[in-house]
Amino acid sequence: MRLKPFIPPPKAISAVNRRLAILPAGLRAHIERARAEGIRIAAALDVPAPEVDFALAAHDLFRAEPDDVLLREAARLGWEIDELERDEPRLLHGPVAGLWLERETGLDHDEITSAVTYHTTFAPRLGTVAAAVFIADKVEPEKLRRNPALVAVRDAALAGRPYESVLLYLKWLSDDLSTRAGRPHPRALLATDWISTMLSRS
Repeated sequence: MRLKPFIPPPKAISAVNRRLAILPAGLRAHIERARAEGIRIAAALDVPAPEVDFALAAHDLFRAEPDDVLLREAARLGWEIDELERDEPRLLHGPVAGLWLERETGLDHDEITSAVTYHTTFAPRLGTVAAAVFIADKVEPEKLRRNPALVAVRDAALAGRPYESVLLYLKWLSDDLSTRAGRPHPRALLATDWISTMLSRS
């Protein structure tokens, strides 16, 4: 049986486009760069490009919202806010966007909503669509220019190794945060352990 291509509901397309239109220009430019990178990565990983593209179009729709709005929206949508997210509410922009897509736009697609929800931290047991979205967001050209060490992350993805690519980024981020007295999200640590175990068994 041939799978049908992903076609987002018109209500979801309209809702995403409305929010894209009100984002700051710099954030819209990042989203467009990530979408272009996502198409390349989707092809390399043999995952559906329309799903990756739609998730990347939506992933930062709430990135420009102030902390109080993110906290309020996360609570309204039923997200269980953890200690780190309460201290750093910008971490909530992915969960808010994912829940908003699922509950308010008519989108019924777990892979896409999960990819959006966890595009900042990743999470255990996510699929390759989420991996492609996560990587594309992190290695779009402007981010690579600022952090050339991430070339290895992009190269692993383009070589067809999605989870190795995610793991490389999570380890780079952990090291980077430690130099700035920061701390990785517990979900990122769980994802690191899950991927490391999975790769060790393959």
